Amino acid sequence: MKKSELRQIIKEELSKVNESYASSFGGSRNEDWEMVRDTLNREGYDTPYTGIWDQIMVEKNGVRVGKIDKSGNYYHVYPNGIYNNTPYKWVGLNGFLKQID
Repeated sequence: MKKSELRQIIKEELSKVNESYASSFGGSRNEDWEMVRDTLNREGYDTPYTGIWDQIMVEKNGVRVGKIDKSGNYYHVYPNGIYNNTPYKWVGLNGFLKQID
């Protein structure tokens, strides 16, 4: 078996594992995260890039109000800018906005 064939098989298997992992959170790895980011920006939230590729940080007036984990489809809220360790299941942007408003 050639290295390129082996790489392709590994890539396909990892993709299956990632899909299974995401579905265990009730979400989808196919969420359009750029659209989520754009919508948050239109709603007056800042979504600064932090170098953490699988998370979207959400701020309002310079205070962090939430964090969305794109790989596991859950999020955290920051009431009064303080981190809440409770993960909430990602069921869509409207649910997230209700939590942070």
